[in-house]
Amino acid sequence: MAWTRVILATLMLASVISCKNLEQKVVGRWQSEDEVQAVTFHDNGTATFESYGRTVDAQYKFTDQAHAKFIFDSPLGEFEGTQIALLTLDKEELTLEFESGLTRSYLRVKA
Repeated sequence: MAWTRVILATLMLASVISCKNLEQKVVGRWQSEDEVQAVTFHDNGTATFESYGRTVDAQYKFTDQAHAKFIFDSPLGEFEGTQIALLTLDKEELTLEFESGLTRSYLRVKA
């Protein structure tokens, strides 16, 4: 029984740490494989989305370990208004799945 509590406590702590790690890990520039779309996450809670040469800024805040709320300054195609997205990071690939159904995948741009 004591081991179960230790394991649960460890998993909970890892979950909290991973949330902060995801917030830190997404900071930087990400680009679609075809290089026509990109997103740059800044450590001040803002992001810049680029699509076919146009840009839109957004504010973002993580709501839990895997979801962020985006508030877009102006519309850019399907990037508009306030949207919640699931962020999945797999090595150097970041996927954003917005509640609207829009899904975008990006690769980290090496500095």
